[in-house]
Amino acid sequence: MRTIIYVILFVMCATILNAQQPTVSATGITFKYCIATEGTFEASVEVGELPYHKDGFTFPAFGTYTRTITNARGCDSIVTYTISKAPYGFTINSSGAKVAFSPGNLQYRATSNGTAGDLTHVVRGGSTKNGEFRFAEHQWDFVGDNSYGTVYIGNTKCSNSQTSSTYKGWIDLFAFGSSGYQINPYSTSSSTYAEVSFGPTASENNRKYDWGYYNTIGNDAPGTWRSLTKEEWEYLFSSRANYSTRRYAAIVHGVEGLILLPDAWINPGVSLSQTIRYYSNNTLTDAQWTSMEENGAIFIPKGGYRSGTSVNEVGSNLQGYIWTSTYNSSGTAWRLYMNTSNSDITISSNSAGSGRCVRLVKDL
Repeated sequence: MRTIIYVILFVMCATILNAQQPTVSATGITFKYCIATEGTFEASVEVGELPYHKDGFTFPAFGTYTRTITNARGCDSIVTYTISKAPYGFTINSSGAKVAFSPGNLQYRATSNGTAGDLTHVVRGGSTKNGEFRFAEHQWDFVGDNSYGTVYIGNTKCSNSQTSSTYKGWIDLFAFGSSGYQINPYSTSSSTYAEVSFGPTASENNRKYDWGYYNTIGNDAPGTWRSLTKEEWEYLFSSRANYSTRRYAAIVHGVEGLILLPDAWINPGVSLSQTIRYYSNNTLTDAQWTSMEENGAIFIPKGGYRSGTSVNEVGSNLQGYIWTSTYNSSGTAWRLYMNTSNSDITISSNSAGSGRCVRLVKDL
């Protein structure tokens, strides 16, 4: 007796069927037809997590790879793997939450021509406010006063001592919570500040005092960025894994400040002194800093502070401050404090009405 086997080929999603795969059993020979499938896989990883391993393959660098694996039917499957570079992460609490830092300190300009209202930006809720926010062009940039600082518009030196609703230059020293919600960024009154903490668990209205939560910054929508709390700064600075080798006092581009290194740090060959006290021990060339920055290093410059329109502790007595999002009491709030050339970098409270620098983060 002649047995005739009819084979019907199916084409699915424009894929080509693999060859027949015979299976021999006690009852005879059967045939299995494989459908060649295609798939994709994407992963975003930090530099320190390379090489990346998945499905038995090793991916040594960022890029797109094509690999063949066996699918659930035992057939060939062509998978495209895309391994992309994730933002450099900094762990901020014991639960393992991570953030990425903004590319520079926050800056604000009220107007470009001296007329209030010629510059505007969208705030949370969709309305608009006068002026515009941006991040510093370089991580070492600080505005300072009329004599000291690195920020210019053309050949004109910007200065925090000229802050007002019609000032045409950039400023970067802000009273506590002066996001533009209730309190203007150019406020110079020592009694004008937010008596609230505006961290990520705060009420909606309190969070609006956070510059990043409330404002469009450059092309980034409100809520892209936020301020770290006192507790998050403390964990980052003195509790995360390998914290003592992830923070250094340094001089970058001639400016004293603090270097913070990401969790997954790969040193590009720059020697750093194991101290948090002496800035001059880590004096970097521009080329050295560029190589570190490309590997995720963060630099927070000293920028002095502002009392009204008087800028203090710049020049030879340069000191630095960064606001946390945590109010203390009795007109004081918590800030990161970078003291003189031979003192520890600390977190302490001081007048909430003083103008100080702001460095924002985004949650990863």
